[in-house]
Amino acid sequence: MVSPFLAALVFSVGFCMSGAQTGLNAFAPGCYPTMARATGVSWMLAIGRFGSILGSAVGGALLGLGWGFSAIFAILAIPAACAAIAIAMTQLEAGAATKQAAAR
Repeated sequence: MVSPFLAALVFSVGFCMSGAQTGLNAFAPGCYPTMARATGVSWMLAIGRFGSILGSAVGGALLGLGWGFSAIFAILAIPAACAAIAIAMTQLEAGAATKQAAAR
């Protein structure tokens, strides 16, 4: 039987990941020059979709190998943390560039 805490945790993670994906659609165009925006955002969406398909397949394989849900969730946290760090670093870099441009 699934504990209520685990069910709430899974719901929260799914809710936040869905919001993060939607937010990236608005965030990503600013990372590309105007001439390459459509291509860059399209590649971002394609890689994200590929990752969701591959992630489902790998999750099923890990369950088939006898891995527990807690181990799989721990492994899934690694790419999410890497993405959060990359976005934070991009924001810091953009902030530094804005300050440098304002100082001119």
